[in-house]
Amino acid sequence: MLKVVEPDAFVQIIHQGIGRAKSFGCGLMLVRRV
Repeated sequence: MLKVVEPDAFVQIIHQGIGRAKSFGCGLMLVRRV
């Protein structure tokens, strides 16, 4: 579980992707509100 404390920064990271292999489809996350 992940707690978001900076929503604006989190949205930016989600749109950009995470990690170096994001051009290969890695770094994608499924995010759901709990």
